[in-house]
Amino acid sequence: MTGVELSEKTNLANIIVKKLEEDKGIIGIKFINDECGAAPPTGALIAVEGIDGAGLSTYSEILAWVLKKLAKKGSPGQDAFYTKEPTLSSIGFLTWQAMKGGPSEVLKIPHIMALLFAADRQYHLHVDPLNNYCDGILNCLKMPIAVVTDRYKYSSIAYQSQPLKVGREYYPGVDREWLWIINAYAPPPHILIYLSVDIDTALERIYGERWTIQLYEAKDFLELVQEEFKKIVKRLEDNPELDRTKRIEDQAKDMTKLWLKYKLVDPCIYPWQGGRYPLIIEHDSTNTNIIDSLYSVTVTVLSMLEGSGIISLVTK
Repeated sequence: MTGVELSEKTNLANIIVKKLEEDKGIIGIKFINDECGAAPPTGALIAVEGIDGAGLSTYSEILAWVLKKLAKKGSPGQDAFYTKEPTLSSIGFLTWQAMKGGPSEVLKIPHIMALLFAADRQYHLHVDPLNNYCDGILNCLKMPIAVVTDRYKYSSIAYQSQPLKVGREYYPGVDREWLWIINAYAPPPHILIYLSVDIDTALERIYGERWTIQLYEAKDFLELVQEEFKKIVKRLEDNPELDRTKRIEDQAKDMTKLWLKYKLVDPCIYPWQGGRYPLIIEHDSTNTNIIDSLYSVTVTVLSMLEGSGIISLVTK
């Protein structure tokens, strides 16, 4: 399901948009979240997570295209963008280099890698010129724009908490609680889409489309990462990063409210109606019927956004 060309992705998005109209009568969406009485309303952040080979780029890009088409039909000035991590910033460039096996001095101190990813994520949230249209994800949400990101902070926690062997060198995993702490300044997405996949299927996809295998793509390593993703999902289900059924002051973990305490993000982007963030979608992407698979995820995303008071659906 990976390696789909851009033209094919836009075609698949058109098929899903048409199927939404035929099956559900949905012809567009309108962003309506005005939690603080702000104008315009705010958009939504959707993070797509999972191991390499799960189809993250395919799902996130096509979902972004579908939301873009629906937003354009729903209301003038509303939009949706695709983005990914690491970014193309100078910090992101260092992380890409390290993932390809160097510079070796970065690998020898795993905490450096963890901090690079966390720093690049802050750039992504506050500075990165998405589509040369708005600076940083959080500013885009206020326009309003739906932002679909291919990887977010949960990838850092899942991957970097695992021990890694490179040749004869062994690098211990970073303490997972410390990883949660250094990423606490990144607010939760409205929706987390976790794509699980059969490991052998994931490796077939990786080997089928790449000349070289990156640092984090060995089978035994990916097995550990996928198990960690399952633990992350369970943790978020039991203890969401933001529970709007409670007052901010009453939330259990101080680190989950740092981004509000230091005013790094506008709390108005999270409707009380939505309750607990992130809202979680678990989906097995092993299925090769890409239309049915993507359609199922899209329907669930639209239902969650509507149920949270972030969008209204425009129907025939």
